[in-house]
Amino acid sequence: MDFKLFMNSVGENLSLIKTEEELRNWIRNYARSIPEEERGSFLEQIQIRKSRSHKEILQELTDWCAKIEEGEITLSCSGYEEYGESWWDRDWVTEYEDPMGIGAQLKCYYEEAEQAVYDRDYESAGQMYWSLGVLNITADDVYGGEPAELGIEEMVSENLVSLNLKQIAILGAALGEVEESMGKARGKAERVSKYLAEFPRHRAFKQEMQAYM
Repeated sequence: MDFKLFMNSVGENLSLIKTEEELRNWIRNYARSIPEEERGSFLEQIQIRKSRSHKEILQELTDWCAKIEEGEITLSCSGYEEYGESWWDRDWVTEYEDPMGIGAQLKCYYEEAEQAVYDRDYESAGQMYWSLGVLNITADDVYGGEPAELGIEEMVSENLVSLNLKQIAILGAALGEVEESMGKARGKAERVSKYLAEFPRHRAFKQEMQAYM
């Protein structure tokens, strides 16, 4: 189920809950169905947390990307020769590990960027997509060899993170075009809609963006 359809379904179901007491009863009934091994995680999720703005998340993302660029947060890798049917039929294979959870954090930040689009904060969304899109992640060789660098596409191809690259490319490109052409006005939903409507060359972007506006 895609993100917008999921959130719309959540909204429709929440609209059926009319009072705070009904909500409390629903949570209690749901809690009774949770397996014992998942109860700790559930308690963590329902703890009251301060809601963060997209600007605050963007700043956190920017700091995290800086740590990656500076080599404070890295992947690890190791290589070996893989032989085929003959001695001459061999390839060098590199395996990657993610002990610092970079893949999970990447997925989380891309979801935050998509949510910013959904909330029409196009300025924050554009900066999030840009910062993540140009990220180069270092993989340190566990045997002391030359480190490798992976971009987002390599992270996906190496199964270190699961992302919809086509969707990311479409949203990132559309937001980049809006940013370039609108300058300081780029965070305003009504100006974005007008821009996409008036220029024929952006019709493809408009069609892809309809699900997020």
